[in-house]
Amino acid sequence: MAEASDEKECIVCTNHFTTPKILPCGHLLCRQCVISWMDSNPDAGCPLCRCPIVEPGHHAHRKPVNVADALPTDLVMEAVVQSAGVLAQDPNCRACEEGKADFICLQCLDMMCISCARIHKRMSMTRGHDVESLSTVTAESLAARGPGMCADHGEKHSFFCHDHGLALCASCRDLQHKPCRAVSKLDEEMTSAKKSLEDLIVQLQKRGADPGTGHSSSGRSSGRRGHQRAGRHGADRPSM
Repeated sequence: MAEASDEKECIVCTNHFTTPKILPCGHLLCRQCVISWMDSNPDAGCPLCRCPIVEPGHHAHRKPVNVADALPTDLVMEAVVQSAGVLAQDPNCRACEEGKADFICLQCLDMMCISCARIHKRMSMTRGHDVESLSTVTAESLAARGPGMCADHGEKHSFFCHDHGLALCASCRDLQHKPCRAVSKLDEEMTSAKKSLEDLIVQLQKRGADPGTGHSSSGRSSGRRGHQRAGRHGADRPSM
C-alpha cells in the first residue's frame, strides 16, 4: 500500500484523519479505520510497515473496537486537521458577513475583514487575542497557537472546572461535570488570573523590588550614586 500524499491523510480511507490513533509502530490510522482494517483481517499489521497492531496470540481476546479505543489518540494531529478544516472554509467575514476575510483570530478561530478585525482588537473581551493575516497562517501554526480542543467532543475549551482543575468544552460541562459545584467561563478565569498577576507585580513594585531579581531598586540607585561619587573623586585626583 502506497504512503498517503498528505501527512494529514489516513492511508486506509485516504481522507483527513478523524480521531487519529497511534499504532505501536508510530504510524497513524483513523479510529474507524483501525476497526475496519482489523475486521477484514484480525492478524493484519500496520498497512504501512506490517508491524503487528496487537501482540501475536492476543487477537482472539481483543475485539477491534477495544483495540482502537485502547490506542492513544494523536491530539496534535487532530488539532492540525481541525485547523486545516477551519482554513479551508469560504473566506467570508464571520462578523459582518459582508466583506472578504483577510484575517483570523487564533483564539476564536473566526475569519474577519479588516474593519471587523480592528473592532475585535478594541473590544474588552477580545483585545488580548491574536489576530493575524490569513496569508501567513498555516494549519500547523493555527493548531499550535489556537484554543485547546476537547479530545472527546472536538469542541473548544470554553469552561473551567475548579473541582477538578480542568478546562472543559460545553459538552463535557453538560455531560460529565454537571454535578460539579464550581464551573466558570474560561475567559473569565484567564482575565482573573491576568489581573492577579498584575496586582502582584504592583505590590512588588511598591515594596521597591524588581520582580525579575528581587533586589531593591533603591539599593541599586544608592549603589550607582556611590560609584558615581567615587568616580568623580578619582577623576579629581592627579595621576601618579
